[in-house]
Amino acid sequence: MGSLAKLFRALTAVMTAILALTQGAPSMPVPEPARENAALSAISADILPLRFDHEALYTLDLAAYLDARPGVSASDYYDTALMMGVLQGLVNRDAPRLYIFFTSANNADRVWFERLTSSTYWREKLGREPQFLAGKEIVALQSPADALYVFRDFFKGFAVWDNEVPATSNAALTACGCDNLLPLRYSAKVDSLYANLTGLGVKDIFNYKDRFTAKRVAVDLHGRFRQDAEFVFGTSGKYRSTGSRKCDAALWAVRNYLETGKTNPHLMAYHIDAYYPRKTANGETAYDMGHIKSTAFLLNNDYYIAKKAFFFDLCVMKNEIPSDDPDQAGKGVCPLTGSADYRTLQVVLAAQNALAAKFEYAPITCGGFTAWHIKYTNFIQAEGAEKLSGPVAVEWQTVREFSYYNVMLDADAPGLVAMSDASVFMHYPHPERYEQKSAAARGEATADEGGNFNYVMVYMGDYDSAAWLNSQSLTCWDNAQRGTVPLAWSFAPGLYERAPHVIDYLYATATPNDTFVCGDNGAGYLNPEALAVSKHFGTLEQWAAYNKTLFERFDMDIQGFLIFDKGVKTPGDFLLRRRVLDAYASFAPAGLLTNNASGIGPCTPMPVVKMADALSAEDLLGHLRENPAKNGSAFTAVRVILQSPETVNRWARAIEALPGDYRLKIVDPYTFMALYARSH
Repeated sequence: MGSLAKLFRALTAVMTAILALTQGAPSMPVPEPARENAALSAISADILPLRFDHEALYTLDLAAYLDARPGVSASDYYDTALMMGVLQGLVNRDAPRLYIFFTSANNADRVWFERLTSSTYWREKLGREPQFLAGKEIVALQSPADALYVFRDFFKGFAVWDNEVPATSNAALTACGCDNLLPLRYSAKVDSLYANLTGLGVKDIFNYKDRFTAKRVAVDLHGRFRQDAEFVFGTSGKYRSTGSRKCDAALWAVRNYLETGKTNPHLMAYHIDAYYPRKTANGETAYDMGHIKSTAFLLNNDYYIAKKAFFFDLCVMKNEIPSDDPDQAGKGVCPLTGSADYRTLQVVLAAQNALAAKFEYAPITCGGFTAWHIKYTNFIQAEGAEKLSGPVAVEWQTVREFSYYNVMLDADAPGLVAMSDASVFMHYPHPERYEQKSAAARGEATADEGGNFNYVMVYMGDYDSAAWLNSQSLTCWDNAQRGTVPLAWSFAPGLYERAPHVIDYLYATATPNDTFVCGDNGAGYLNPEALAVSKHFGTLEQWAAYNKTLFERFDMDIQGFLIFDKGVKTPGDFLLRRRVLDAYASFAPAGLLTNNASGIGPCTPMPVVKMADALSAEDLLGHLRENPAKNGSAFTAVRVILQSPETVNRWARAIEALPGDYRLKIVDPYTFMALYARSH
């Protein structure tokens, strides 16, 4: 537990720094509107009389537009961005038509736009004739109003959600994707986005004149959920009210979209709802601008809208009261069935699993992550937070609960959540197969064990999230010293659905010293032990077969990281662990790295090596001291998080300059595994 606590403190420091960097300073809510009908300025400008051209690529610099309007409230900023992300998903469902600039991490959205629209990039970097976005006519929209006008035929109306029940925002998003609607927060104010877009009290809608007709409210969730209700609104009496308006909103979406088969059988979105713990004097939600731009998933939604995913946000901790729901506050928790959040989560996951069971096997992908910095964990600054679990415990329980239902995570975790334009990227050309350039991966490595060395394998992580991969590859991979040291680069193959452009770029620009291994825990972040004991649709054997196909496609046979959330203490634990390792040996025969290798022994021909975390040169040195190469070669596998080859080289040089002979030798993963297997 000591090492875990140390790791958690270090990772928390890293993530807190990332949050500060991506959110920017100061951490303050946007000021209240300074002029009448400021909501109008959030989306309005003189409309360009543009016609829709299905061959063109339209762009909208949404961040620049909204940032230039300081009178816009935080809520209107949030709502406009939310609406544009949904519109983008609807527009791009069948083809790439709308590209939005909004995210900030490494300017990833702009960098990838410039690359993918450039003929030079395609020829010089990828070695191919220009395709995809290259050669398209680019049409720049000037405002959100332009986008609403040009793409007016892509949405049928609005799904209205209730500010007093933030969970209705996710219920509305589910409806938007399935019914081609745009989300609107209800407001009684005459200068609100709701009033303007539905035409209430406004004769001429933001300079549209006769070019636009107000569309209908197709789904109205305002005021529909009551704490004292007997049954959940809109479920025809199937679901009794949970006593929580938050949970009832989720059950409404389950009944009307999941159980009716309108949603995607293999895709969910675990995105934070519209909750935020601060309010303005007039009752508006006082979102922090950093949250809006970096951790609210506002422009991540496009992909999940395009794919008709089910949206939800519920606490996974069975016996803890969720920090975001006043309806559950102060109430006890049934030790058998858990909180209302937990019970509702089981209904959601069971319904999703049942829908997937009607189709050929595939794991269910769930995008998103627990918003541990805002709710559900003891990281938050709120009354009673000390009674909540820590972020790592909540992460592991999230993965375990989801895995029981054959759900794997595309884990967009704070604070590198933001990834816009995946609904564009999903149309990127998909080659049938990739081939590694690494000589070791081709079986050409020479494993010379002459002398006593401390062989080190460096696992470059953590790329179990398309958002992290999309932005952080721009600094970690695009480094001048890449290729000077053998490294094991990781990604979860399931990320290819949202980030094919990144993975294609990695394979095209890899050097012989760059080897690709699979990230945690295979196709996606799933707990195979939980899946193995589940009674729901999906088995460990099916998971292994699915991964085998992906490993063949991406020319992999090493599982670079397998996270176990508990150790091996009983004979039953041993048998379960062995069953999981046997399954992984079927698709990763060359080796597997794990955070917990204790108690299992050499139970499989596949080399199984414990991997330690190294956040600094001092950490790496500590691992070498624990595992010295004195009477024979030693083996140290380390995981570094969001670091560049230059950093790894600097650590190695610093250690080599120290007194003492550490005999450090960084090798590729295939050489490492071959030597390890030979010596054990």
